[in-house]
This record gives sequence, C-alpha cells and structure tokens, in this order.
Amino acid sequence: MDRSNISTMYSNNIFEQMGGKNKTDGKTIDSYTPSDKSLKEQSSIEKLMKANRELKRDLDVTQDELKKVKKELELANSKKI
Repeated sequence: MDRSNISTMYSNNIFEQMGGKNKTDGKTIDSYTPSDKSLKEQSSIEKLMKANRELKRDLDVTQDELKKVKKELELANSKKI
C-alpha cells in the first residue's frame, strides 16, 4: 500500500494490499492492525487519518460555501449590467 497516496489508504481493497489482522464482530470489521506497525505507530496513523477526515469535511464545506458565494456574485453582477 502506498501511504503517500491518500486515495489508496481509503480504498476498498486495503486488506489485500497489506498483511495484518482484522478483528471482526459478526460480519462488520471494526478495526485493522497492520503487521508492519507498532502500537505507537498505529495510534499515530489513526490520529492522522482522523485529522485528515476532519480536514476533508472542512474543505468540502468551505468549497460548497465558495460555490454559493460565486453564484451569488455572478447573479449580482448580471443584475448590474
């Protein structure tokens, strides 16, 4: 798995890309332990991934707001002309 490419980190076939153990409760996978990482590294990676998800959500919200403002600005400019 290429950890420098964020899209591969969140792909559906992550378990095929890297060895490790996944803990299952029935049919749902609730966690994954990469075989090449210590507990400290795993914790750091989990924190990084959580921060990335939060930043992605913030970016999406900001981009949506920017699109709305651009549309409003275009409407305002078209009314002036």
